[in-house]
Amino acid sequence: MTNDRFKSNDSCDDPKLFKWLDITSQSEPWMSLDDALEMKPAVMMSVGWIVKETPEYITIASTYDTDEELVGDVNCIPRKTIMEIIPVRPVNI
Repeated sequence: MTNDRFKSNDSCDDPKLFKWLDITSQSEPWMSLDDALEMKPAVMMSVGWIVKETPEYITIASTYDTDEELVGDVNCIPRKTIMEIIPVRPVNI
């Protein structure tokens, strides 16, 4: 049985592909200024069901237990970092 609290969000009927920017970092204590100038954010791809949406962020779960109130592989992504949201239409679910 599908959880009503999770299903109350219309957008969680189908998973979505999220393309978003994440930080990159350098763990070494020193690097050249030229190398620092070349750094760019990483483009990330995540697939999941929307658990919560606010004006500031979207929380997604890549795994959802339809019998229990359990979600897994949860990410909370700031909206300002999201480049694109693409609907994914599952086949034979």
